[in-house]
Parts: sequence; C-alpha cells; structure tokens
Amino acid sequence: METQTKPKPPNPYREALKYERQQATTAAPPQVCLKCAGWKSFGGTDTPKYIANFGPICCCQDTWDRIQQILKRLKTYRFL
Repeated sequence: METQTKPKPPNPYREALKYERQQATTAAPPQVCLKCAGWKSFGGTDTPKYIANFGPICCCQDTWDRIQQILKRLKTYRFL
C-alpha cells in the first residue's frame, strides 16, 4: 500500500512576490539583492516563471516590509 504525500501549501511570501509580478509592467526586469543574493523582485510577466518558482527570496528589511504590505493587502482582499 502506497502512501500519498499531500502537496505543500504555497509559501505566502513567494505568492506575494508573484502577485507583485502580475501587477508590474511586462518588461520589468527581475532584481537581485546584492546584500543577501536573494530575489528582491521577480520582474514583470515577460520574465520566465522558473524565477518566481525557485531560488531564494531577499530577506533584507526593506524587501521584507514591502512583502508584508503586499500580504496585508492580499489578506484584506481575501486572495490568500
């Protein structure tokens, strides 16, 4: 008898950056933080999806504050 694994719930921080990606202009380039080498922004919709699905997210305070504001907005509109 095989056990089935449940899919992992989506990471809310990554989902917030994906939402920001949808709101950005299509040609916006992805941004990498030079302090922690994580993704500050996933860029616009022209950016390949693998950037949004994999890789580290920036953990610096300014990016963290921006992500918290996006999460608050998404929870207000009940997208998360």
